[in-house]
Amino acid sequence: MKLAILAGAAALSLLATAATAQQASVFGNTIVMTGPDGSATRIHFKQDGTYDFVTASGVAGGGVWAVENGQLCTTRTAPAATPKQCRPDVERHIGDKWDEDTPSGKVSYELVAGQ
Repeated sequence: MKLAILAGAAALSLLATAATAQQASVFGNTIVMTGPDGSATRIHFKQDGTYDFVTASGVAGGGVWAVENGQLCTTRTAPAATPKQCRPDVERHIGDKWDEDTPSGKVSYELVAGQ
């Protein structure tokens, strides 16, 4: 469940990628989020304003995203709803890797081609 919670936070970080036309490389591709324990979650953003994810243990979920005041905002709706979270828009490309410090530890991301 911890990884599913991280996936919601990750979606926020990753959705920043999907916010503008310049970052269209996110659509149809996968953001791989690797948690502090080494397990990977695969996240897919869609042009219709939704996203979905599947954790390494098979937990599936998703939510919605929108751009508001230059920020990319996400709200997870499943498996458990979370409050809306917003972060600055960051451009990403296939092959990009980045890290984020979270309360649970360092989380790593990579944007990979395909789903």
